[in-house]
Amino acid sequence: DDERNSFGGGFAKNKFAPRQKETKEKIAVAPLVLPKKNLVRINTSLAKNPLNNDISGDDTKNLVPEMAVEHARFGKGIVKNMEGSYPNQKATIHFENAGEKMLILKFAKLKILN
Repeated sequence: DDERNSFGGGFAKNKFAPRQKETKEKIAVAPLVLPKKNLVRINTSLAKNPLNNDISGDDTKNLVPEMAVEHARFGKGIVKNMEGSYPNQKATIHFENAGEKMLILKFAKLKILN
């Protein structure tokens, strides 16, 4: 039995602890991926909306809160909040049928209604 203490480069042996074998195996650990809160990026070419599937998307540089917009998948909505700066701007939009969504404007393809 090799008893080492903290002064000898190791830890004192605990006679109550179960003996563990030393191993050189490395354990693979998957990275922790947390979902982004309410952030939606979709491919609108795959969107299935019988009402309007041909929304090409208007220039969203001048989009401001309280503007009415339409999205191919989520339908009509009102812009509630804007954050970030162009071209990486995000908008929180309350859609009539889909609820509140946060969209990245450069991917969203929104049609401005007013």
